[in-house]
Amino acid sequence: MQTLRIKRSKNKKKKIVSVGEIVCFTFALLYCILQNSALFFAPYLKTSYLLICMIIFAMLKIFFQRYDIKILVFLSVSAAFAGLISYHAQDPMPLVIVVLIFLLHDVRWKTTARTAFFTLTASIMMLYIGSHFGWIPNYKEIRDGAVRHAFGMTQATVMSDLIFLAAAAYVYLKKKLGAFSVIGLGLAAAIVFHYMNARNDTLGIVLLTAAPFLIKIPHIGPMKTFGKLFMPISYPLFAFTALTITKMYAYNKGMIGNIHLDQLLTGRLQLGYTAFQRYPITWFGQHVIETGGGRAGPIASIHNYFYIDSSYLHILFKFGIVFTVLFLLWICLRIYRLIAAKNYLPAIIVTLVGLETMWEANLFSPLNFTLFMLAANFRNEKADQQIPRIER
Repeated sequence: MQTLRIKRSKNKKKKIVSVGEIVCFTFALLYCILQNSALFFAPYLKTSYLLICMIIFAMLKIFFQRYDIKILVFLSVSAAFAGLISYHAQDPMPLVIVVLIFLLHDVRWKTTARTAFFTLTASIMMLYIGSHFGWIPNYKEIRDGAVRHAFGMTQATVMSDLIFLAAAAYVYLKKKLGAFSVIGLGLAAAIVFHYMNARNDTLGIVLLTAAPFLIKIPHIGPMKTFGKLFMPISYPLFAFTALTITKMYAYNKGMIGNIHLDQLLTGRLQLGYTAFQRYPITWFGQHVIETGGGRAGPIASIHNYFYIDSSYLHILFKFGIVFTVLFLLWICLRIYRLIAAKNYLPAIIVTLVGLETMWEANLFSPLNFTLFMLAANFRNEKADQQIPRIER
């Protein structure tokens, strides 16, 4: 009888911990969305407040669940290193990510993706409705003659990025895409292109839609081999490409024929090149002063606007060489493990997220749910040995 009570108590604690993990992840997602919203109180939502909440969640998890001493030592070392980087950069985000990874490392991939999908989708719908009825400002910009709608966010590309990440979660959850799913994703890509003129996110959604089909085609053996070799090293290659193209900003018009890369990337190269002129690349990060923060509306007219709108350059300048190298190495090893376990679809999704964030500053954010899927315990997941057949 006593043994039965102990088992019930343990199961109750596990349920409390499991619910708490999802609650904290949902809270972190909503907090970051509100930080980038056009709501009047958004500027007052400091990342340090989010860190305090995440630390409280982590302490509760440690209280309710026993841990191997090795996990706690690893958490302590990681938190100390992230704290050093956060101190130099004056940005708590490295610590926030470390604590979130600890909270979600034993949560199933499907649970993480489902939480991200429903939170992002519900937020997108509420922001759109609020901006449509005038409850939230709908900032508008004009680019290449096209009007771009932010739909309740500070910038159109921020809203389009939320849609891209929601699409990534949807593709992972479905694994096989029928006609309805393809039409829905195509509609999402069309909305992103028409209303937000976000070419980067539009292409990303198209590639996400194609991914489950491409890995099922039997006659692309060489492409699969190339993918297995490319995906584990994709993030360092993306970082090297962003770094090289930005450093060659003065020659961007002639690098690829007569294409003006800086215009194609809507001025991001110039902003990155300005970062090289203003700041050195340090070992352990530094405080980078950004003016405007990627915001639109009244703030867009601010004098001397400056924002590093590339995830890889953003991480390199703010968090330093050591952190950037370790972060990219960790992603390489995790993608390699995905491929070794024949989990090809999540590996492709993570790679596409890395490609999309070359010219977006959202790779290192709670919004990027794939980061926490990579941190999950592989033993808790069944290898995707075979993707189900495509519906016809």
